[in-house]
Amino acid sequence: MTRSVVTVQPRTDQETVAILALRHNLKSIPVADKENLFLGVVPPDVILEILHTEDIEDILRFAGISKNTFATKIFQASPGVLTKLRLPFGGLNFPTWELFREFLCFLPLWPLFCLVF
Repeated sequence: MTRSVVTVQPRTDQETVAILALRHNLKSIPVADKENLFLGVVPPDVILEILHTEDIEDILRFAGISKNTFATKIFQASPGVLTKLRLPFGGLNFPTWELFREFLCFLPLWPLFCLVF
């Protein structure tokens, strides 16, 4: 019985490497070239760092901040542009807030909260 070994090539996107490690429950990923010659290993600490940085990038993108957006551009932007940039983030938070508000209204200690919000 032969098994296929999960490997990546040197030019593979780092997010793809991290997803492969999670999907196949691997602590490290071997790196091989096109002729399947072993070149090295992506260690677990690098995989965790990749996951962390990709997660931060995704969160900042939801907030409307990208690598091309400088802080000065954000401060000088019009309210319409800021709304457009933050719309995906607000769209994700609104259902969560509504569920949280409904939960608080069921608690007997929060009757004033339900009247205010």
